[in-house]
Amino acid sequence: MYCTLDDILEEIGRSVLVDLSDDSDTPTGDIIEANVISAIERAGAVIDGYIGQRMSIPVEATPTVKALAVDIAIYTLMSRNENVTKVREERYGAAMTFLKSFAEGKVTIGLW
Repeated sequence: MYCTLDDILEEIGRSVLVDLSDDSDTPTGDIIEANVISAIERAGAVIDGYIGQRMSIPVEATPTVKALAVDIAIYTLMSRNENVTKVREERYGAAMTFLKSFAEGKVTIGLW
């Protein structure tokens, strides 16, 4: 995994993460770690799909890779409830553009 639950908490805070992850029929008011981990794993799979075109994966979680993972994971959590904010949609789009540029050899992820 390229980011952690704590990395996501640093970005969006506890109350927002509770709202995004605790979507059961009877909300607990707590962060549902399984939902967060699922989003983090999906983010890692997306990143590996692009990075794996040029490098062996998994790679070191450089600050760039971690930032990409956080943005993709938060977008994934928001999209579970079809409630993606404009800012998060833009950050997800920027992350995907960056990964495509990496796959094309135009940018680096901080390992070279």
